Amino acid sequence: IGVATRGNPTTFLPLEKRPNYLPAPAPVPVPVPKPQTSPTGLGHKTSAGNNTNPPGEQVQTPRPKLGLPDVVEFEDYAYLDAMGSDWTPEVCLGVGDYQNLYFKLDSHVLLAGASRSGKSTALYTLVQQLLWGKNAKLIQLALIDLGGVTFNHPLFAGLPQVWGQHQQVAKSEEEAIALLQELVLEKRRREQLFSQSAELGYGIDKLATYNRAIATYNRELQISLLETSNNGGGGQTLAYLPYLKPIVCIIEEMSTLADQAREKLLSPLRELAWQGLKCGIILVNAGQDFREKTTDSAIVRNSYYRFMFGETDSETRRTLKFRPEAVPSAPHTKGRGMAHLPGKPVQEFQGIYLSKEDFVKRIVELRRQAGLLHPL
Repeated sequence: IGVATRGNPTTFLPLEKRPNYLPAPAPVPVPVPKPQTSPTGLGHKTSAGNNTNPPGEQVQTPRPKLGLPDVVEFEDYAYLDAMGSDWTPEVCLGVGDYQNLYFKLDSHVLLAGASRSGKSTALYTLVQQLLWGKNAKLIQLALIDLGGVTFNHPLFAGLPQVWGQHQQVAKSEEEAIALLQELVLEKRRREQLFSQSAELGYGIDKLATYNRAIATYNRELQISLLETSNNGGGGQTLAYLPYLKPIVCIIEEMSTLADQAREKLLSPLRELAWQGLKCGIILVNAGQDFREKTTDSAIVRNSYYRFMFGETDSETRRTLKFRPEAVPSAPHTKGRGMAHLPGKPVQEFQGIYLSKEDFVKRIVELRRQAGLLHPL
């Protein structure tokens, strides 16, 4: 098990090459006692974990933990330069107890963590993976930074990957509300496109099926235009239809909002949480704490990927549906936290490290590639 390297997205870094990784000691063979017959004849579990009735049935035991390094460098655990066939971006946030935290953004995401816990660094690595490589042409980002620290930089202004009418980071309450309302309008526009395409017999119900239908339409249109051209025809005015790109909306420090502004944000957030995924709009909500009274239940229920960095308070753990004992063994190690991924046990993990300076350099390179001047 390992994380895909930059050169080959299908090649994974072996465990022994991880930074500061110490190989686990060789397992000590344990003698397996003979199965004992249950006095009642109904069968019972022996100390070896076997069930004597029916014979051969095995009781699954937890997988052994792999052991976590103290630092996971971005260059060693590079992002996955890939986009799934279902138009879902693929990312990796770190190394877990049982496996690497590699997953598709097919659900909303919640990240909690106090200052200097590694939450902002996780957002850097997430944005970096979405803005670089193949994802850069297929993904758009809507950025809201209400704390004014993580993404409060003019380098994002005007980038073609930044979504929104003004193509910049929303830093005030008014800008955040306006951007979320834009996203709601975009969601409704996409739903209308799905409905219109369904009338043509495509059966559209989500972004992936829409884009596949568009690919089929464009391919058939190309064949039709070629046949018309070969037969001496002309004057065709048909045009290829564009694909719809997934939009990842990152909201940083929503907990800093005043109560009145939060109520204005909750309405569009609730609609996007319930219906945004099928339209390719993914929410990433990050904050220092999450309170039951101020966190909408629709956002939590529809966020299958949940991460806590450092030693979060008990109410945040309860709001994000973690058990009270879900605390990392080394909470003061930057980037150490607990992860909840659907279908997998809650596990401790070490996040990927990317400094803000390196992150800014990469954004400068993106601006150079887009032909944009460096802002003063």
